[in-house]
Parts: sequence; C-alpha cells; structure tokens
Amino acid sequence: YLEGSGENLLFGGADPSIPNLIPSDMEIRRNYFFKPLAWKASGAWTVKNLFELKLGRRILVQGNIFENSWEDAQTGFAMVIWSVNQGGTTSWAQTADVWIRENIIRHAASGVQLTDYNTDHPEFPTLYTQRVRFDNNLWLDISQANWGGDGRLFQLASSAGQLAAIKFYHQTGFESTTLITIVSGQTQGFEFGNNIVNYGLYGIHTPAASDGAALALYMPGYLFAGNAVIGASAANYPIANFFPATLDAVGFVNAAAGDYHLAASSLYKNQGTDGIDLGADITAVLTATSGVDQ
Repeated sequence: YLEGSGENLLFGGADPSIPNLIPSDMEIRRNYFFKPLAWKASGAWTVKNLFELKLGRRILVQGNIFENSWEDAQTGFAMVIWSVNQGGTTSWAQTADVWIRENIIRHAASGVQLTDYNTDHPEFPTLYTQRVRFDNNLWLDISQANWGGDGRLFQLASSAGQLAAIKFYHQTGFESTTLITIVSGQTQGFEFGNNIVNYGLYGIHTPAASDGAALALYMPGYLFAGNAVIGASAANYPIANFFPATLDAVGFVNAAAGDYHLAASSLYKNQGTDGIDLGADITAVLTATSGVDQ
C-alpha cells in the first residue's frame, strides 16, 4: 500500500552522485497506489501524481492499482513518464524499456503523460524517452468533470522529436475529453492496436490537426489498427478500425456494473489484428490485481 500526497512513487527528481547511474532492472508489482479523497476535500495537501519515472531502464509495472489523482499542484495525470536531467549534471538521464501491463488506473484527471526530455530545462543535455509499451490495462473514470485537469487518456510531447517506440495494445479506457493529446513534435515508431477507447470530445488532438490527419502529421510510419473508438467517425480515421456509436454498442457483459469482459455476442470478439478480443484481457487484469486493494 503506497500513499503519498506529492507523489506515491518517483524515480529520479535529483541528480545521482554516481556517474552513469540509472535505476535499472526493476519490477513494480501488485501495489495499491492511493490518495485519500479527504485530501481533495480539505485542500490542505499538495497533490501531484501517483507514479513518475524521470530516470530508469528495463522496468516492469504489472498488477498494480492506481487510484485517485486530481488537479492540484499538477494537472492530475495518474502517471508521468519522461527522461529528466534534473539539475544539469546528469547528461546520461534516460527512461527506456518500460513495460506497463495488467494494471487498473481509475479516478484520475488524466491517464498518462509521456515526454521525450526535460522540457522545463531544455538547455540541459539528456538522452530521450524510448520504448515504452502498454498492454492489457484498464483505465476508468478519467474525467475532467470529476477530477479537474483536462480529461486526457494519453498525452505525448516530443519537443525534440525524439520520443520513440511508444506502443499501446489491448487497452480498455474511458476518458471525458481527449483520447490522445499530441502536444508537440513527432513520435517515431508509434503503435496503437486492438484497443477499446472512448473518442471523448476531441479524439486525437494536436495544435495543427485532428484524428487521422494528426497521426499522419505527428506519427510518421504509425500503426493504428484493430481499435474500437467509441463515438468516432470512420471517415476521420485509418481503415481497419471499428467505430461503435455508444458504450452499449461495444457489447460488454455489464459495463454499468464494472464488468468489461466482452459478451459472447459482441461484434468485437476475436477481431484484433492478433485474432483475439479487442480491449484489455479483463480476466488477466483481474487475476493480476486480485486482492491488491484489500
């Protein structure tokens, strides 16, 4: 059980005194990351995010529950992942080779923010965020109305054009505002496949374009296939995707009661590019997180 007002778990944040040190080969498994809602009501606490990587390599994040992240000292992302030379003396700083799988992320202003380097101090030399993969995660109640902030499920910022190999497969996620916000720059090797996600108000949004046009402009050589984007228009997206009009049209067993397995009658059973169900493997997620929040 990990509770903290500022950040529940952070790697980085200060320059290491040992040259070339990067925390590596870590497993973060079966933890309950939690912020009590009494802190939100009181307003006396400085609240940031639930999990942040500024420095690390070869990290597995599996079977955790991340709960309650609202707008306060930050905009309310549950997770923040970037490469940060914090004080200017860590030119080797990098976050890379991160695998985030079979987690539940719920009740947050936004989901995950990925940035290539320390945009707060672009003059500090650094390496760049690369090879971050998400598999079989469940994102619930990512909501601007409930938690402030922006209601963004996924946000990417590649100010130096060096964010690379960011992959989302078999996510089930529901946000209020934006599916993917692209803040700046091109991301190389972006893949988004076999997910069930909400369009929200803006779908894929950038300063210069939206939806499929945004992918073409900001994600050279992208893969975007086998996704069910609830409420989106097929005309605005690449082919080989699906566009259920409503949440009910997806065919969950009982979304109102929190059961996001696909029913046997769902049109999205076995429709992934890999031949299996779209969205997260809910049985795998529930098995991996069983008892974590008890």
